Amino acid sequence: MRLAPTSVGALLLLSMFTACTATGSSTTIAGSSGGTGIPEDNTSGEGGTTVEGPADYAAMFGPPASTETTPNSLIGLWAGTVSGIDLRLRVAADRIVIAKRCSGQTYGLTATAIVTKTSIKTVESKSTDRSTSYGCAIEVRPAQLSTCPTGVDEYGQPLPAANCFTLDGTDLKIDAAFLRDAAQPTKTSGYGATLDVLTKLSD
Repeated sequence: MRLAPTSVGALLLLSMFTACTATGSSTTIAGSSGGTGIPEDNTSGEGGTTVEGPADYAAMFGPPASTETTPNSLIGLWAGTVSGIDLRLRVAADRIVIAKRCSGQTYGLTATAIVTKTSIKTVESKSTDRSTSYGCAIEVRPAQLSTCPTGVDEYGQPLPAANCFTLDGTDLKIDAAFLRDAAQPTKTSGYGATLDVLTKLSD
């Protein structure tokens, strides 16, 4: 049976539409970073292991796409030196991303967190491989950091700052175990203790 010219044209148009739809749907599949712009893990989690190269974390040490910074806001990319190690910390509303650079190598992990204006609460356990270069091991455990107390005690001494942070414009003064090397002793916090200082690079 021969089809009328109009029927053949309709079939061709339908075939082209179907092919375009299939091609278009395949482009919606998210990449390894889920389309969020936040690196995935090269970590060992309680629920299993996810492996990815360090390139995503290495990018955190380059110049940010934007240098706009909102003062007194935790959300954004922070940089500084902790225990002699070059460090980056990205804080989002639902996670923190920690990256360290040692001897030309970059290590990092992403951990789920609940972040508010006055607290950072990590809600899962994760750590980098123990073979990580000394000083660059990262370990996150469920914990909560709150804003540091202000004022002085009965002796006129500043109240001790432990497991806390203070925002001062685009400076973040912080005492957090997850920023220090997992193999190193816990930092002594109390009278005379100093907080690590990070500078905000971008929102």
